[in-house]
Amino acid sequence: ASAAGPGGGTMPSQDGGRARRVRALMSDALTEQARSCLDGVVDHDPAIRLGDPDPEHVHRARVAVRRLRSVLRSFAPLVATPLGEVDDTPETWLAGLRDELKWLGGALGAVRDADVRLQVLVQECSTLPTADNLGAATLLALAEDDQRLAHEALLDAMATERYDDLLRSLEALAAGPEGPSPPRAVTGVKVPPGLLALLAQPAGTGLSSLARRQWRAVRKAVGRLGDEPPDTALHEVRIEAKRLRYLSEAAAPFLASSPHRKAAKV
Repeated sequence: ASAAGPGGGTMPSQDGGRARRVRALMSDALTEQARSCLDGVVDHDPAIRLGDPDPEHVHRARVAVRRLRSVLRSFAPLVATPLGEVDDTPETWLAGLRDELKWLGGALGAVRDADVRLQVLVQECSTLPTADNLGAATLLALAEDDQRLAHEALLDAMATERYDDLLRSLEALAAGPEGPSPPRAVTGVKVPPGLLALLAQPAGTGLSSLARRQWRAVRKAVGRLGDEPPDTALHEVRIEAKRLRYLSEAAAPFLASSPHRKAAKV
């Protein structure tokens, strides 16, 4: 079934969209995540470059990058390469993409940390007595310098060919095996031919399995805490829980109407 769309075209009905979700493959889930990450970065790119003071631009771009990197980590076992095959494989290509996302995420994270730190210091210093004004001003000046340097480093990173290549890789992955190239696509970057073929299993089944595996990782991390866990152990739980969150968010659209919905709640 279809309905009239903009310009007199047709749009798939809601029921048709749900049906496609049920039939979707793991490769569809991956390309959708790549598209979401690309949009999350590109949508906020101009504001970051122009120095928009709203810290949400950096924050949202960072979350988009971190989410895809986490999802790629969960997908890694599905594209594992036999021993002895280490060059130009789907596994090495995805690992390389994760490394590049880590690089960009690091630059975005440094800015985010500096923004939050300055915001907290401004709030805390506003409550200090007058006698501490000079010390507070010195502290805020140092925090502002850190923020400025982090922003400059991010802009330098975004001005490199490395950044452009990362966007091209995301575009190539987001395009899928047969879909049209995105409007921003630049030739020269290709996804390994066998990558999406390795992800031909149903998304409902595959994502349920990955979510269960990550849930077990969270439970194990919590089980290792003990009565007085160190900060490092608590941080490990936080990381594992965030990975589960990102994976669950990626899985939700493909499970909401599938027979695997109950498994996703376990």
